[in-house]
Amino acid sequence: EEVEAIADGTTTEEAVELKIRRAQVQAALESIPEDQRVCLELAYFEGLSQREIAEQTNIAVGTIKSRIRIGLE
Repeated sequence: EEVEAIADGTTTEEAVELKIRRAQVQAALESIPEDQRVCLELAYFEGLSQREIAEQTNIAVGTIKSRIRIGLE
């Protein structure tokens, strides 16, 4: 990952910072309940809207909104 980042013009310090941030995000996601984590992953990593998440998971949009909000807190 670091070699690719440097090849893309990213400095070593930026590559290390990115790696640290990824680890922090991963740890934070692992620390919350699965229902909240799934909603956040679908929203932020898959780029789905709240309505799309609701349709994909067969869960009410209001519940999806709540899970995302609580998961972010």
